[in-house]
Amino acid sequence: MKHIYTHEELLVLHSVKNILTRHGIDSFVKNEHVAPMSARHGISNMFHELWVYNDEDYTKASTIIENEVENPEPKVSWHCAGCDEDNDGSFEVCWKCENPPAEI
Repeated sequence: MKHIYTHEELLVLHSVKNILTRHGIDSFVKNEHVAPMSARHGISNMFHELWVYNDEDYTKASTIIENEVENPEPKVSWHCAGCDEDNDGSFEVCWKCENPPAEI
């Protein structure tokens, strides 16, 4: 097992965990339930951490985190053919009418 990522927000940490899972990498969150007791356990134990189970996955997981979490490629905005609305590239469906982008 190897430590791969640390973040103070559990929501962000679980999002990263989900991204790794989507790529077939098993991981787990450490220190998830100690935040209320962090003063008793010491500052080194209060940060939430993500660990990969298999050491062999560490390099692949590091690359995924670098590319998809730390420095994601910006996605191109798109125009909805259904309602004529402009959408940010991060939207998989139109925010206004919920139609997917038209295939080009």
